[in-house]
Amino acid sequence: VAPGLARNTLTLVFVTGVPAFAVSGSLADRLPKVPYLLGLVTAFVVLVFALTVAPGTASLLAVSALLGYTVHSIYPVIDSFLLGSFPDHHRGSAYAVYSGAMMLAQAPGSWFVGTLAESGVAYVTAFRGLAAVVGGVVVLLLVLQRSGRLPN
Repeated sequence: VAPGLARNTLTLVFVTGVPAFAVSGSLADRLPKVPYLLGLVTAFVVLVFALTVAPGTASLLAVSALLGYTVHSIYPVIDSFLLGSFPDHHRGSAYAVYSGAMMLAQAPGSWFVGTLAESGVAYVTAFRGLAAVVGGVVVLLLVLQRSGRLPN
């Protein structure tokens, strides 16, 4: 896509995150957190795959908006789940460690994708492969949840 469209599409991803925080935070208070979280991450995986096959500008914008809404919906749910799972006396420090670790894990993401692209891996292949990895994590978390190994 043209650089201007790419910039505006990225802006759309972040703009759709604004209502996602409010709506998802409210839903996180009402729904069982683990199934809701797994549903959101599954939707994210499906939308990343959809992004790689979007046939035109309108579908690219629609998938990008849904992707932005979905990925930003994950944050309030995971925060609520974790804060409710940590013991009271360790909640603050445990959440600080989690937040720091996630920043370290997420920060090299664009570098990793860029390195793959510079090595000759097509963006479509990189995004589909990374989505498949996240899908595998969802399956693992679903197995753990079904076996009672994740806190509710």
